[in-house]
Amino acid sequence: LYTTSNQSTRIQAEETCSRLIDRSDCIATCKALLERANSCYSQYIAASTLTRFISNRDTVVHVSLRLQLRNFALNYLATQPNLQAIVQQALIGLICRLTKIGWFDSVENGPEYPFRDIFDSVKNFIQSGQIQPVLVGVKLLSSLVSEIYQSTESDLARATFFVRKLLVSFRDLVLFQIFQLGLDLLHQTDANLKNLTTNDADQLQVVYHTLNMVYSCLNYDFIGTGSSYSEGGNCASDDMGTVQLPANWRPIFLESNNVDLFFRLFAGLPQAPTCSNLRVLPLSCLVQITSIRRTLFTNEERPTLLASLMMGCLEVLRRRESLLCEPTVYHEFCRLLSRMKVSFQVSEFVQISCYSEFIKLVADLTTHSLYVSQPSIFSCNFLPCLTL
Repeated sequence: LYTTSNQSTRIQAEETCSRLIDRSDCIATCKALLERANSCYSQYIAASTLTRFISNRDTVVHVSLRLQLRNFALNYLATQPNLQAIVQQALIGLICRLTKIGWFDSVENGPEYPFRDIFDSVKNFIQSGQIQPVLVGVKLLSSLVSEIYQSTESDLARATFFVRKLLVSFRDLVLFQIFQLGLDLLHQTDANLKNLTTNDADQLQVVYHTLNMVYSCLNYDFIGTGSSYSEGGNCASDDMGTVQLPANWRPIFLESNNVDLFFRLFAGLPQAPTCSNLRVLPLSCLVQITSIRRTLFTNEERPTLLASLMMGCLEVLRRRESLLCEPTVYHEFCRLLSRMKVSFQVSEFVQISCYSEFIKLVADLTTHSLYVSQPSIFSCNFLPCLTL
């Protein structure tokens, strides 16, 4: 299907693969294909077929069989460290879909809610200390968070209350642990930031997917509305993108070191060709942090968060020639400034000691942006509103 140049052979292979999902022994066949195949294309077809098979709302697969399949996929990832990226991602997608479908399932005469041990299972990958298992673990958790809160075709057939129940249950049981793990990994990266170079491709991949995992946690549908934002942020949601963070998350953001962490990563991470949005993601996380609902913090606590954000932005503005030279980075920083204006009041801004220099540099950035043609016009739209 993927390697031949013969059209008739390719058509025949495509027909064979498409019929695989209709077989009564689809799961057994695909598992055998994964165990015996040497070609990454065969492995990919087997994993993706399994995902489509268990996602079919007309297909009934017993919970014990689904649990065995999930454990098989986890073990396969653990014992095959050199899998191609497409195969790895297909298996991760399968595990995440199985976890989502089986979140409320129980095994007769077995453990209650066996699919909910996914965090502990994946944590073993990360605690191994080896770069490839850590990368797999971070990818899996990041994909799992996105899988839970993003609607799929099979979700549309479910009752709204069930989708909301899933979102709330996952939030209460697992999400905060995933977020804390992501923060811990980012702090480890921060401690080793000076030694990171573009040659550390695997390590940069870990950092990229860790940032993506943290962003997915902050972008989660906390109140279970069933709506989801697209990965990487969506400018259309800027007017209504308040992050409805639970109260038990509040202490995390009152520690200035956790907010400063993202500014340090933004300024210190190298721009790797294999991770095009690596330096954008810390800013995207800061946009979400800035968008946290005001009622989460008291009047005394809110200036603490604002001061951390303003000091971080001030350092970026001082070094704008070197830090904001990329259009995507520039655009995301403009979004951050815009969200600060929406989330905080003028009376709160002026109370911060660095306000005078901050507002002057923002005004300079706005003026400069209107005279150059390189930044996107959409980026410029975010700036004047802060200085009005």
